[in-house]
Amino acid sequence: MTQVFQFTPSATQNFTFQPVLDGALYTITLTFPAYSQRYYLDISDTNGTLIAHLPVLGSPSPASMGGAPSGTSPLFWDPIAKLVNFITPPPFTALPGWSSQFSALVGTTQLLSITGCSPDAYNGIYECLIGQDWATYAMSADPGAVTAVGQVGPALNILHGYFTTSTMVFLSDSQQFVVTP
Repeated sequence: MTQVFQFTPSATQNFTFQPVLDGALYTITLTFPAYSQRYYLDISDTNGTLIAHLPVLGSPSPASMGGAPSGTSPLFWDPIAKLVNFITPPPFTALPGWSSQFSALVGTTQLLSITGCSPDAYNGIYECLIGQDWATYAMSADPGAVTAVGQVGPALNILHGYFTTSTMVFLSDSQQFVVTP
């Protein structure tokens, strides 16, 4: 289950939270060294052993989903394929063969953040297959009829290379850490 931690900066103390990563509990402490003028996170196991010291990289602001024909939703669940499909926001200029919205080669996957959709089951961080003007991600259960379409944007996995299955994304706009265990 996705874990969300609201970041609350403080001038007097470090921010700490405890997510489950790859099935184990870890402690993450954010520091703001005066020399670097940016946040770093220290990941420690339950014994206090430092696992990693990494910069906090914020994911870019998401864009509104759109571009669907009138009377249809740009976001829908396919009950046969067990996939959520969505039309990406209006495209930017792209190289031939590249997805214009996500700067990823068509036919590859990219970690994306889906927010602001209703029902909430559509929201989260997903590994998405990228098309020219669409993307899709797996979802085994019907999330329900779309009542509100939200935003989509690239999700930068801060933990890439450190954990096998877990991801952690810092959403700059909402000041939230979103962790998939």
